[in-house]
Amino acid sequence: MPAWYDIRNLESLERDVDSAGLAASCERILGIAQIEAAGVGWGRLVIAGFSQGGSVAAQLLDYLPQRPAGLLCLSTYAAAPLKPAFDPAGLPALVMHGELDPVVPPQLGEALATHLRNLGLSVQHATYPMAHQVCLEQIEEIGAWLAKVLRLA
Repeated sequence: MPAWYDIRNLESLERDVDSAGLAASCERILGIAQIEAAGVGWGRLVIAGFSQGGSVAAQLLDYLPQRPAGLLCLSTYAAAPLKPAFDPAGLPALVMHGELDPVVPPQLGEALATHLRNLGLSVQHATYPMAHQVCLEQIEEIGAWLAKVLRLA
């Protein structure tokens, strides 16, 4: 099945991922982000993703030449330790997860939120009584968070 990168082991909380595939996905997304930033500026871009896309979004912090407006990670985890290429202090991050997620256990989302906090990001973490999906309440909270981060409210 096509994916952002290969996951060699789903049986444990320690995900064994294809680091070369993860890096290649980050490079592809970085190219898109640079095109968008040229039009609107890095401060108007929110890096976001769901599941494996969320892992790539988080990992992209290691590749971005400038600070984005925020980071949104849904039902995901840190695929590798993060070493942002810019000072991430205070960067808004929203990490959301389903409490009943059978694909990406909620502990991995909590660990991602903790890792981001330890890097200095301003993390808001929320969970919902759902599986590996999104829900209306979550979408409404994302909208409010985006409005605040992008100063639209």
